[in-house]
Amino acid sequence: MKRVRDFKEEQVRSISAIKIAKLKNFINNPMFEREKVFNASKAAGNLSLWIRAVIETYDALLVVDPKRFELKASETVL
Repeated sequence: MKRVRDFKEEQVRSISAIKIAKLKNFINNPMFEREKVFNASKAAGNLSLWIRAVIETYDALLVVDPKRFELKASETVL
């Protein structure tokens, strides 16, 4: 629980693209739908929400990080 709770943005960045692709395949499985997982176990349901959040954060960072880099580069030029 502590490792899940303390998972930081840097750790999301360090996840390999291969692992993210495997997780995306896993979460697209009809048996991994939110309601089905929660019906099986409340703890598993919450963990599945966390997995989805990590993947969404990873995808968002793929868009945001290059823009942060560009912003930083443009600020140093000025």
